[in-house]
Amino acid sequence: MENFRFHFDNEPDLEKERQKISEQFTVAKKQKQEKIEGEYEKTNEEIKLIQVVNDLVRKEISEIGIITEEYASEDRIHLINQEKAKSLKMDSDGRYHLTGHFILINEDNLEGKKFKAFKVLLHEIIHYYSLHSLAFLKEENNLVIKEYRTGYVSHNPKEDEHEHFRGFNEAVTEKIMEEIIKKNKQYIIDEFNLEKTNFAHRENFDLGYKDEIKILDFIIQKLAEKQNKSPEEIWTKIKRGMFTGEMMHLRDIEKIFGPGSLRFLSAMSSYGSTNEINTEKIYQKIYLFFTEENQIKKNALAKEILSEREFLRYNSSL
Repeated sequence: MENFRFHFDNEPDLEKERQKISEQFTVAKKQKQEKIEGEYEKTNEEIKLIQVVNDLVRKEISEIGIITEEYASEDRIHLINQEKAKSLKMDSDGRYHLTGHFILINEDNLEGKKFKAFKVLLHEIIHYYSLHSLAFLKEENNLVIKEYRTGYVSHNPKEDEHEHFRGFNEAVTEKIMEEIIKKNKQYIIDEFNLEKTNFAHRENFDLGYKDEIKILDFIIQKLAEKQNKSPEEIWTKIKRGMFTGEMMHLRDIEKIFGPGSLRFLSAMSSYGSTNEINTEKIYQKIYLFFTEENQIKKNALAKEILSEREFLRYNSSL
């Protein structure tokens, strides 16, 4: 599986320089393997954690027929302190960076929290293994590398805060993480001495992106019901798309839930795609959109939630 794809924005001269651009990106990736300011030295247990998480992710995606040479080596994962995280404006415990192909983990936030640290790293490494696409643009005669796509989430390289499918992408990532943990629970407990933790004694554990997952689960169930397929069959297609870049199966959402529904879904938790209203209400109304069968009521919800830019495009698909 080719992990990276390059997008040249219809610039013929850039296409001709494909080899040069590929080499430039290789250099950029190599630079991100070097230790950064505010980074902690990894302990032997942390190095082992990185190895185990890689093995679990590779095993999971191999079960859906995906073979990869990708590997999130320890020098591509930077455990940083709180001060560094603040300077980088990190609003979460972990972050995957596409343009340098590396991971940042806020170590101070996870100190003494073994299972939480495991989950954060697993979530980010799933992003690391997903399909990636980079855009190469010319700005004032300089070649600039921009994010284009990670898994399902896509970015407009020419506009800040213009993206689609972030919420969907995070929900898929978190569900994959949940599957990996449930399948390998005892192994994880034994490897990292988690026998005395809540994780070892509870059937379920806390997931992030619960609102997005609720919406994704409803969509999967409805697609399965309408297409006379099992939910697992629908989910496997979605899961594969995270790593292969396949998206044709998402067109079924438009067929089942009506015109504009895919555009509406793409706005969920995506920067610049929704109006600034109460966060809890947004997810309630997004869920209501997919349970609603009346197109006029759907359109009213779309007008209330979508940003002006996205609503215009939603309207054009009706």
